[in-house]
Amino acid sequence: MSNGVTIEVDDVRGMLHGIAWNNHDSHVDAICAAASAAQTYLRLGHAPVVFVDTLGFGRLEIALAALGSASVAVYSLCCREPLLTVRVWRRLRGYRNYRDARVFNAHVLADKARRDGLIDTTWARPADIAKAILQRENLAS
Repeated sequence: MSNGVTIEVDDVRGMLHGIAWNNHDSHVDAICAAASAAQTYLRLGHAPVVFVDTLGFGRLEIALAALGSASVAVYSLCCREPLLTVRVWRRLRGYRNYRDARVFNAHVLADKARRDGLIDTTWARPADIAKAILQRENLAS
């Protein structure tokens, strides 16, 4: 049985401020709150702690600073068109701006610092993506 946890920054953001997708400050607040929760779970012995957010355009650095000394592996997920647009439009809740999603996706693909952890999810199932990450982290059973 796993004792891992997943922390979705957008869920934390909704609890703190309601979702104001274009408000940078509320996003930074949520990143910091989620990082604090991640540190707490790590101290309590949970593993892995999965911290989920796009973290583009300087927000990765904010998250890493907020996580402090926590051991962090960064995985960036990308998706190719036209499936990216289809996935965004199929969401029942959360972020549904496909134009911005394409900008974030392009940013992740162009960011050379993210190359080692880049995972193309275009034709992958979520379970396969999770399994690949767990294997990379030597946490697969």
